[in-house]
Amino acid sequence: MSKGVRLLGGAVAVALLAGTALFPAPARAAEMPACTIEWTGQGGTFAWTTAGNWSLGRLPGSADHVCIPDLPGDLTISIGSGYNAVKSLRSLERIQITGSGQLALTDTTAGVVSSVNRLSLTGGSLRGQGALSVSEALEFTGGSMTDNGSVTVEPNATMTVS
Repeated sequence: MSKGVRLLGGAVAVALLAGTALFPAPARAAEMPACTIEWTGQGGTFAWTTAGNWSLGRLPGSADHVCIPDLPGDLTISIGSGYNAVKSLRSLERIQITGSGQLALTDTTAGVVSSVNRLSLTGGSLRGQGALSVSEALEFTGGSMTDNGSVTVEPNATMTVS
Protein backbone atom coordinates (compact mmCIF):
# COMPACT_ATOMS: atom_id res chain seq x y z
CA MET A 1 0.00 0.00 0.00
CA SER A 2 1.42 3.39 -0.92
CA LYS A 3 2.17 6.13 1.57
CA GLY A 4 -0.83 8.42 2.14
CA VAL A 5 -3.47 5.74 1.50
CA ARG A 6 -5.05 3.62 4.22
CA LEU A 7 -7.94 1.13 4.21
CA LEU A 8 -10.56 1.97 6.82
CA GLY A 9 -13.44 -0.45 7.28
CA GLY A 10 -13.87 -0.94 3.53
CA ALA A 11 -13.28 2.72 2.70
CA VAL A 12 -10.00 4.29 1.68
CA ALA A 13 -8.83 7.54 3.22
CA VAL A 14 -6.20 9.58 1.40
CA ALA A 15 -4.28 12.26 3.25
CA LEU A 16 -4.01 15.58 1.45
CA LEU A 17 -0.64 16.22 3.05
CA ALA A 18 1.30 14.70 0.15
CA GLY A 19 1.58 11.34 1.86
CA THR A 20 3.24 12.63 5.03
CA ALA A 21 0.37 11.89 7.40
CA LEU A 22 -2.67 9.66 7.52
CA PHE A 23 -6.03 10.72 8.85
CA PRO A 24 -8.96 8.60 9.99
CA ALA A 25 -11.96 8.51 7.70
CA PRO A 26 -14.17 11.49 8.54
CA ALA A 27 -17.47 10.86 10.23
CA ARG A 28 -20.38 10.97 7.81
CA ALA A 29 -22.58 14.00 8.26
CA ALA A 30 -26.23 13.39 8.97
CA GLU A 31 -27.08 16.53 7.04
CA MET A 32 -25.00 18.75 4.78
CA PRO A 33 -25.22 22.53 5.13
CA ALA A 34 -27.89 24.19 2.99
CA CYS A 35 -26.73 25.10 -0.52
CA THR A 36 -25.87 28.76 -0.97
CA ILE A 37 -25.14 28.45 -4.72
CA GLU A 38 -26.11 25.79 -7.27
CA TRP A 39 -24.90 24.71 -10.70
CA THR A 40 -27.42 25.59 -13.43
CA GLY A 41 -25.29 24.80 -16.52
CA GLN A 42 -26.34 22.00 -18.85
CA GLY A 43 -24.71 18.69 -19.94
CA GLY A 44 -21.25 18.38 -21.54
CA THR A 45 -17.99 19.74 -20.17
CA PHE A 46 -18.29 23.11 -18.50
CA ALA A 47 -15.88 25.44 -16.80
CA TRP A 48 -16.37 25.99 -13.07
CA THR A 49 -15.09 29.53 -13.70
CA THR A 50 -18.00 30.60 -15.95
CA ALA A 51 -20.31 32.77 -13.81
CA GLY A 52 -23.32 32.02 -16.05
CA ASN A 53 -23.22 28.35 -14.99
CA TRP A 54 -24.17 29.26 -11.41
CA SER A 55 -27.56 30.10 -9.88
CA LEU A 56 -26.48 33.50 -8.56
CA GLY A 57 -24.74 34.55 -11.80
CA ARG A 58 -21.39 34.61 -10.00
CA LEU A 59 -18.66 32.15 -9.16
CA PRO A 60 -18.84 30.23 -5.88
CA GLY A 61 -16.75 31.83 -3.14
CA SER A 62 -15.12 30.95 0.12
CA ALA A 63 -18.35 31.36 2.14
CA ASP A 64 -20.45 29.15 -0.18
CA HIS A 65 -21.82 25.66 0.24
CA VAL A 66 -21.89 24.52 -3.39
CA CYS A 67 -24.39 22.02 -4.83
CA ILE A 68 -24.31 20.38 -8.24
CA PRO A 69 -27.43 18.28 -8.93
CA ASP A 70 -27.72 15.15 -11.06
CA LEU A 71 -28.37 16.53 -14.54
CA PRO A 72 -29.28 14.72 -17.77
CA GLY A 73 -26.31 13.46 -19.75
CA ASP A 74 -22.75 12.90 -18.67
CA LEU A 75 -21.76 16.21 -17.10
CA THR A 76 -18.14 17.13 -16.32
CA ILE A 77 -17.38 20.36 -14.49
CA SER A 78 -13.80 21.36 -15.14
CA ILE A 79 -11.56 23.47 -12.92
CA GLY A 80 -8.66 24.29 -15.22
CA SER A 81 -7.31 27.50 -13.74
CA GLY A 82 -7.38 29.78 -10.72
CA TYR A 83 -7.75 29.28 -7.00
CA ASN A 84 -11.36 28.31 -6.19
CA ALA A 85 -12.14 28.09 -2.47
CA VAL A 86 -15.56 27.00 -1.18
CA LYS A 87 -16.83 25.98 2.27
CA SER A 88 -18.21 22.66 1.03
CA LEU A 89 -19.19 20.86 -2.16
CA ARG A 90 -21.91 18.33 -2.89
CA SER A 91 -21.77 17.13 -6.50
CA LEU A 92 -23.72 14.37 -8.20
CA GLU A 93 -21.65 15.01 -11.33
CA ARG A 94 -17.98 14.56 -12.23
CA ILE A 95 -15.51 17.20 -11.02
CA GLN A 96 -12.29 17.41 -13.04
CA ILE A 97 -9.25 19.39 -11.84
CA THR A 98 -6.70 20.03 -14.58
CA GLY A 99 -3.92 22.42 -15.61
CA SER A 100 -3.30 25.03 -12.94
CA GLY A 101 -6.79 24.76 -11.40
CA GLN A 102 -7.13 24.60 -7.64
CA LEU A 103 -10.15 23.58 -5.58
CA ALA A 104 -9.98 24.24 -1.84
CA LEU A 105 -12.56 22.82 0.59
CA THR A 106 -12.39 24.93 3.74
CA ASP A 107 -15.22 23.84 6.08
CA THR A 108 -13.71 22.17 9.13
CA THR A 109 -16.97 21.98 11.10
CA ALA A 110 -17.24 18.60 12.83
CA GLY A 111 -19.35 16.21 10.78
CA VAL A 112 -19.34 18.30 7.57
CA VAL A 113 -18.02 16.15 4.74
CA SER A 114 -18.10 17.39 1.15
CA SER A 115 -19.08 14.74 -1.39
CA VAL A 116 -18.66 14.07 -5.10
CA ASN A 117 -19.70 11.10 -7.18
CA ARG A 118 -16.62 11.24 -9.42
CA LEU A 119 -13.36 13.18 -9.03
CA SER A 120 -10.67 13.33 -11.69
CA LEU A 121 -7.38 14.98 -10.74
CA THR A 122 -5.07 15.20 -13.77
CA GLY A 123 -3.34 18.47 -12.90
CA GLY A 124 -3.74 21.40 -10.55
CA SER A 125 -4.54 20.66 -6.92
CA LEU A 126 -7.19 19.63 -4.46
CA ARG A 127 -6.51 21.44 -1.23
CA GLY A 128 -7.90 22.84 1.97
CA GLN A 129 -8.67 21.69 5.49
CA GLY A 130 -12.05 20.10 4.72
CA ALA A 131 -13.04 16.47 4.30
CA LEU A 132 -14.21 14.97 0.98
CA SER A 133 -15.98 11.68 0.26
CA VAL A 134 -15.91 10.12 -3.25
CA SER A 135 -18.79 7.70 -3.85
CA GLU A 136 -18.16 6.32 -7.39
CA ALA A 137 -14.65 6.94 -8.74
CA LEU A 138 -11.43 8.77 -7.95
CA GLU A 139 -8.91 9.14 -10.78
CA PHE A 140 -5.62 10.62 -9.55
CA THR A 141 -3.25 10.71 -12.51
CA GLY A 142 -1.56 14.08 -11.99
CA GLY A 143 -1.57 17.21 -9.90
CA SER A 144 -1.48 17.21 -6.13
CA MET A 145 -3.46 16.97 -2.93
CA THR A 146 -2.20 19.47 -0.36
CA ASP A 147 -2.95 20.97 3.06
CA ASN A 148 -4.48 18.99 5.93
CA GLY A 149 -7.83 17.88 4.50
CA SER A 150 -8.79 14.29 3.76
CA VAL A 151 -10.35 12.27 0.96
CA THR A 152 -12.33 9.10 1.60
CA VAL A 153 -13.04 6.71 -1.27
CA GLU A 154 -16.22 4.87 -0.33
CA PRO A 155 -16.29 1.02 -0.25
CA ASN A 156 -18.04 0.48 -3.61
CA ALA A 157 -16.08 3.19 -5.44
CA THR A 158 -13.03 2.69 -7.64
CA MET A 159 -9.71 4.45 -7.24
CA THR A 160 -7.10 4.81 -9.99
CA VAL A 161 -3.70 6.25 -9.05
CA SER A 162 -0.92 6.54 -11.59
